[in-house]
Amino acid sequence: MASLTRIALNADRNKAGAWMPVQVDGAPFEVKVRGFPPAYRDALHKARIEAARAINRKKAPGEDLVTVETIPPSVDEPLLGKALADHVFQEVRGLKHSDDGPDVTADEFRALLCDPEVGRVLMGLVQAAAIDLMNARSGEIKSAVGNSETVFAGN
Repeated sequence: MASLTRIALNADRNKAGAWMPVQVDGAPFEVKVRGFPPAYRDALHKARIEAARAINRKKAPGEDLVTVETIPPSVDEPLLGKALADHVFQEVRGLKHSDDGPDVTADEFRALLCDPEVGRVLMGLVQAAAIDLMNARSGEIKSAVGNSETVFAGN
């Protein structure tokens, strides 16, 4: 049964963040994410406005102007990665540079979110984990973390 208490618990968890299981090609790891806070949306919107203005300053008179809705993906994706890195993603564990390499640090993961090659995959994982966090009940999160059979994000 839905209740305001459950909604309040979800809101608190979304602010604080939680470890969420994800996987790439069947290999699981975990990311600690928070739900999409207003700061994330504000930062992304501001970055898109600034990007559209920068593109438009380079246009010749009479050319169609770019809006926040029509920014090319090659410009928009790094903006999205930075907003996710700064406001949604918190930590990573269980992800290595290579099979026998060192663990990827949170700072390295943040940088990779903005990488044009790798970032797209990681952005999708972080977004899916944040959405799953926002939609999941705390019991589902506890049973999913550490259980490679139950993976919310990245499927």
